[in-house]
Amino acid sequence: AFAAELLLPAAEVRTECPGAEPLLRRALGQREREDLLRQVVADLARTFQVSQTAMRIRLEGLDLLH
Repeated sequence: AFAAELLLPAAEVRTECPGAEPLLRRALGQREREDLLRQVVADLARTFQVSQTAMRIRLEGLDLLH
């Protein structure tokens, strides 16, 4: 938990994440949603300079993946 907060502060992740939410809600099918989700995770991981796995875990932990 300490490392996650250090590398991926909740407030900053939440600030960066909202732009993706409308896209994910508009996705028509499961496959399109999964593709968009992968892209969002990749973009955020690049922004925070962490692995995609670490970013996905953090987003799930913050309940930002719906």
